[in-house]
Amino acid sequence: MMKKVRKEIGELIRKEEAKGMKIKEIVKTGEPVHETMKAVEKKKIDLVIMAAHDEGRIEHIVYGRFNHEVVRRLPCSVLLVKGE
Repeated sequence: MMKKVRKEIGELIRKEEAKGMKIKEIVKTGEPVHETMKAVEKKKIDLVIMAAHDEGRIEHIVYGRFNHEVVRRLPCSVLLVKGE
């Protein structure tokens, strides 16, 4: 799954960079909120783009808390993008 996601993200990044957008991809492992906070502060990131998930019961448990916590705590703008 990680290979597939990295490939899709890579394609999106290349398309946007071809249009002149400057993008820095950061992939971390660990506790999501903590690692996201560290990366934002260390790299002085001004925008985080995250997937917004349709929330069934399981998705709410897995993603809902993470999205809510990140949006609430990050010192930068957060864009949630709803997938297909």
